[in-house]
Amino acid sequence: MLLLRRIGGGLLKALKFLFKNKNFQRYIAAGLFFVLITMLVAFEFVPQKVNLQVGQISPSTIFAPRSVVYVDQEKTTEERQKAMERVPRLPEVNRDVPINVQQDINQVLDSVKKVQADTEADEDIKTNRVKALIPFSLSDQIIRDIAEGNPASTDQLAEV
Repeated sequence: MLLLRRIGGGLLKALKFLFKNKNFQRYIAAGLFFVLITMLVAFEFVPQKVNLQVGQISPSTIFAPRSVVYVDQEKTTEERQKAMERVPRLPEVNRDVPINVQQDINQVLDSVKKVQADTEADEDIKTNRVKALIPFSLSDQIIRDIAEGNPASTDQLAEV
């Protein structure tokens, strides 16, 4: 027991001497500051323990420590295909259509010119021929006027 008092007394004297030293006080303060800051930062990384059972609703929002992205390639391809099918198709531009239409119009106009140039046919026959040549409906008066028209004016239409 005496030995412990002697060791304890000597230890106390040594500690008193150390705590009176300004440099030692600074080292202790810096060490305590370091330990305190380390503990504060460490609490940020320690996850909260939640005791839940299967099916139980959590009292707070639980965030995953990291995010995971998974892309299902088959489903993605299928959804892309469905989206492509929903987009209306653009009409194809055929550059030959205006040329073909112009040729058809010229053929009709040539046929009409032949009917107009026929001087032996009467007005009703010419009107019926023009009506058969034109692939759309016009009034009888307009068809009659076309049938009795001048082939030179029909040539001017073909040039336009």
